[in-house]
Amino acid sequence: MLIRYVVEVGCEPKRRFGRDGLLERLQRRDALRGRPSAPADERAEARQAEFQLRPLAFHCARCPANCVRDEFGCSGVIHCPISAQAETWLLRLLPPPRSLRDAVLREPEPPEVRRQMDHVRRLANRMEHLGIDGLAVDAHREDGLLLARSTPLVRQYGLLGRKTLVSSSQLLHLLLFRQAVPPAIGELACRALGAWVDGPKRPGRLPEAIFTQPVEERDPPGVAELKRFLLALMVARSLEVEVQTHVVAPEPHAEAERREPSVPLTR
Repeated sequence: MLIRYVVEVGCEPKRRFGRDGLLERLQRRDALRGRPSAPADERAEARQAEFQLRPLAFHCARCPANCVRDEFGCSGVIHCPISAQAETWLLRLLPPPRSLRDAVLREPEPPEVRRQMDHVRRLANRMEHLGIDGLAVDAHREDGLLLARSTPLVRQYGLLGRKTLVSSSQLLHLLLFRQAVPPAIGELACRALGAWVDGPKRPGRLPEAIFTQPVEERDPPGVAELKRFLLALMVARSLEVEVQTHVVAPEPHAEAERREPSVPLTR
């Protein structure tokens, strides 16, 4: 099981094959990685996909949607089940809750934390407006196909009065299981997670958009995949386009594996 995503910018490969056709060929091409003993028919399909894709790869060199500076770099994959480590990493990008001691002593929050918290509150309100409660994702935790963790992680903000809750299920539902992430929501999510910050202000110029979570060699695969996805959201915002997402079931060996997860894909 995997999640494919693509920055929805028009290009010659998408015109030639259609978006779904392009992603299907990429899936066939990549299906043999880590499978040296794949059946002959799958190897033939992979070779055919590579043969069809290769003449068009040069279009990617200067494409502004090429997030990772690689062939067909406007698209990417997140393998499922999403590991507990990756889900934990994602939630911990949110700012830590304010401690009771700091609240009592009225310790001031650093300006960057205050800015991030403003985005967190806006994101929580936006998810409430969209009905993103994460329950549709939680319904699939027991089968282990989409998520390795059996329970979501939750951050709670506010010690008195109204509390703000943000769960890892909400974040995953908002970003990966809704068919598309509009550019404004992608920016809001990246800012709330602290993956997008503004550089120093310069007279007469807009602040530089800085991505704070580049992939590192030590990153576990699941964390690296989520980092690339967040970068794709930033790139999509700069182009004012959506990031399309799609849950894909692998070639099945049993009828029970053929059915795609019934996570509602809504806008």
